[in-house]
Amino acid sequence: MKKYLISTLLILGLNSFAQQKIENLNFESFDKELPSLWTTFGDSTAKISADSKEKQEGKTSALFHATENSGFKALMYTLPENYIGKKITLSGYIKTENITDGFAGLWLRIDPEIAFDNMKKVDLKGTNDWKKYEVTQICHQKILKKSFLGLCLPEKAKCGWII
Repeated sequence: MKKYLISTLLILGLNSFAQQKIENLNFESFDKELPSLWTTFGDSTAKISADSKEKQEGKTSALFHATENSGFKALMYTLPENYIGKKITLSGYIKTENITDGFAGLWLRIDPEIAFDNMKKVDLKGTNDWKKYEVTQICHQKILKKSFLGLCLPEKAKCGWII
C-alpha cells in the first residue's frame, strides 16, 4: 500500500468589516473524526483524524488516511455570510509526501458558478516540505448563494492538513 502525507495551515483573509467570526479554520477543534464545523464530500473511503505530531503550527492537523483507488475527497467549510463585492483569500501551508496520482490543494468555490479554484494548475504532487499556498476569488455577482472553502485530496493518497 502506498502512503502519502499532506499537511496544511489555512488562514482566511476577508477584505471586509463587521463580518461574523469564522471559527476553527486552524483545525484545533475536532468532533469525532472531523474538524468542528467542517464537512466532507466526494466518493472517497478516506478517513480523517486529528494528528498532533505532523503539524506546521498549533496543536493538531487533520490527517486523511486513504488507500489506493479510494476516490476523491474534499474537506469543506461553508462561509457563514455572503461576501458580495468582497475579495476572499484562503492561504495555507501544505506539506506532501509521495503523491503520484492526482494533486492536493486548497480550494475556494463561490456559487452559483461564480468562481472556482482548486490549485489544479499548481499540480501539487510528490514530496514537498511545508510551503505556503494561496487562492483568491472576488465575489462580483449581486446574487450569491454560498461560498465554500477547503482542501482537496487526490484519489490515491494518505494526506494530512493543518489548518
